[in-house]
Amino acid sequence: MTPLDLLVKQHAAPVLKAAGFKKSGRAFRLTAGNGDQAVLGLARHYVDPHAAVFEVGCGIVPAPYWE
Repeated sequence: MTPLDLLVKQHAAPVLKAAGFKKSGRAFRLTAGNGDQAVLGLARHYVDPHAAVFEVGCGIVPAPYWE
């Protein structure tokens, strides 16, 4: 398991799951009652092979986009 995957498993996933997000790999999605979605994704940067260097991207996707 990579350092980033371990960080996600131990720290990010429990908090986001408690907030209602669904996990898929390193992405988390929260769907509102009207179909709008909030998406968080963690992406690793290969800067230092001994460190978990990453960024968190976030976005809001309105329901009409999925139609």
